[in-house]
Amino acid sequence: MISERIIEAFSLPPERVGREIRSDTQKELTGKELNLLRSEFPGFESWIKEKTVVDFGCGLGFQTAALANAGAKLVLGLDVNEEYIDYATKHAQECAGNKEKVLFSANYKGEVCKYDAVISQNAMEHYSDPSEVLERMKDLIHEDGQLMITFGPPWYAPYGSHMHFFVSSRG
Repeated sequence: MISERIIEAFSLPPERVGREIRSDTQKELTGKELNLLRSEFPGFESWIKEKTVVDFGCGLGFQTAALANAGAKLVLGLDVNEEYIDYATKHAQECAGNKEKVLFSANYKGEVCKYDAVISQNAMEHYSDPSEVLERMKDLIHEDGQLMITFGPPWYAPYGSHMHFFVSSRG
């Protein structure tokens, strides 16, 4: 069909969807990484001081590093995209003061520690089985732990629509 050919002509191949790391992303977010959490959870920044936190679906790790800079005792950034984890690890090591307070992993199934909080910011639309993910999040926090989840409108992703993941830049 002609419509399928048109979509195919403007779409990224499946193996490249979500894999490109934009070089300007860090500049766009610097100083804003925690803004949504501050607005959604009043007192958030004072609450996380000296707490252990999981940034579930951490992406490139900018928020993870910002949580450590805001006073969290330890922050674990989890994401299934290993390229993002590699980038996040390098970024955190370049930020003085974050090396000892920030860890990253692409494998959260084996995590046995219990944390004070699990934060997931605008990531739920990326999970094929949200109820399973919620159970995993729950398993990561101790009995009195906090689960903090934000749900952004799918069309209004951090860089505009999520279409940048699917549409190639060729035109």
